Amino acid sequence: MIGLVLFVFSFAVFFRLDLLGWAVTTAVWTRPIGALGPISKSYAGLPGLVYLAATYVFLLVLLAVGAAALRVNVVRFLKGFTAVFFTSYLAWFIGSWAYIAATPDKRKALGVPWSLSLTPEAGFIVALIMGLALGNFLPSAVRAMREAIRPELYIKTAIVILGGSLGATSAEQLRLASAVMFQGVCAILVA
Repeated sequence: MIGLVLFVFSFAVFFRLDLLGWAVTTAVWTRPIGALGPISKSYAGLPGLVYLAATYVFLLVLLAVGAAALRVNVVRFLKGFTAVFFTSYLAWFIGSWAYIAATPDKRKALGVPWSLSLTPEAGFIVALIMGLALGNFLPSAVRAMREAIRPELYIKTAIVILGGSLGATSAEQLRLASAVMFQGVCAILVA
């Protein structure tokens, strides 16, 4: 259900409606103040923390409905999800620091003499390290978040979104292939 709602919202782009462009993204940064912003430039203009808060509230409501459908303790879920969301975003934010994420072609523009060149996906590595540290050194914190770290809320949602995006990409490629085949038939007729 959650994946379907997100897919429908994102599918609106085919009708020239940007329903999710306000969601937060993090650019590779040297100064934290300008790192956060909206995914779509058409929503630009507000402070980055507004986009982060909007993304958090949207996901909180959407996932709380999913948690209620799974009959979990929603209050515990909301507390756990809050911790998971902000810990995860902190990992993504750290992973986007220019000295970690800047690729060689972007270093000069960012004014960084060196970097690990890991791209912002280094946030996944930071999240893994943070998760290992929490799991091994603060197991009580992990137990408190148990309701919010249910795989069915994230993995299955990601599978639905991935399937939808693959379907949309295939349809787009089919249109391109059809156009090329039509032009080929036209070329044969002209010849």
